[in-house]
Amino acid sequence: RRSIAAGIAAAGSGAGGALFSFATQPLIDRFSLAWSLRAIALISGSMLLVAALLLRTRNAAIQPKQHGFAVRLLARYDVVLLLGWSFASLVGYIVLLFSLSDYARSIGLPPSRAAAITGMVNVGTALGRPFVGALSDRWGRIEVAGLVTAACGVSVFAVWVPAGLGGEAVVMLFAVIAGATLGTFWVAIGPLCVEVVGLVELPALLSLAWMVIVLPCTVSEVIALKLRTPGTAHPYIGPQVLAGTSYLVAAGIMLELWRVHRRNAGKAAGADVENGSGEMRQEKTEEVISGDDSKGVLAKNEEEAKV
Repeated sequence: RRSIAAGIAAAGSGAGGALFSFATQPLIDRFSLAWSLRAIALISGSMLLVAALLLRTRNAAIQPKQHGFAVRLLARYDVVLLLGWSFASLVGYIVLLFSLSDYARSIGLPPSRAAAITGMVNVGTALGRPFVGALSDRWGRIEVAGLVTAACGVSVFAVWVPAGLGGEAVVMLFAVIAGATLGTFWVAIGPLCVEVVGLVELPALLSLAWMVIVLPCTVSEVIALKLRTPGTAHPYIGPQVLAGTSYLVAAGIMLELWRVHRRNAGKAAGADVENGSGEMRQEKTEEVISGDDSKGVLAKNEEEAKV
């Protein structure tokens, strides 16, 4: 149940994001910007304190290899594929997450409704991530991660690109869909690392994953802003194509990882069968030899008795 646990944990960001998205503007209107920031700081600090107190380590039982930068793992093709999926999916994630509210304003929605769009993204995140985790435990972590990533990419082209024609309702629908699917990385990366390298190497591979996503998290939204074409009929077509293509590329990488993982699993199963057959043959040989020895000892004892 590793994935459902990760999904529930990752859903916390959606719950908190929805709370702050819908509550911040009323706080500012009723009190002030300064007091709204203080309230957010108090809530965030309290939650972080509770989270820190709940943390437990299982290193004594697992005994992981604590390597900050296990470069040797980069020699493995499946590790490179997993890191490539992380990079590509985070490009789409950042573009989607930080562009959607501004896109809503670009099609004529007022600031309050644009903020509600961000809130609906977080609602989708809170509801969708545990569901994705449960599906991953049931149907396979690599398979579900690839399918959800592909679904997010398809929804960008099928729903977000023409959303301006349908108005606020379509944008709201896409916000919920995107919220449930855009952050698959945060649900899946831990369980996927275990699938690829095992529990002992999990900290080492996670360290590499965190380093790989620094670049897309830093520059993706800057690139998306540069791709906008204000004053045209479709000012966000550039960021939309970037986000959708990134997710589809990530899904393709995950498909290749699935193929490699199945091939490796097949080889391991074949090796187990061969080793098992060899052990059985060895056991039978030992039984025959021990049986012949017993017969020889019995015949010798009979001859001695006759003498």
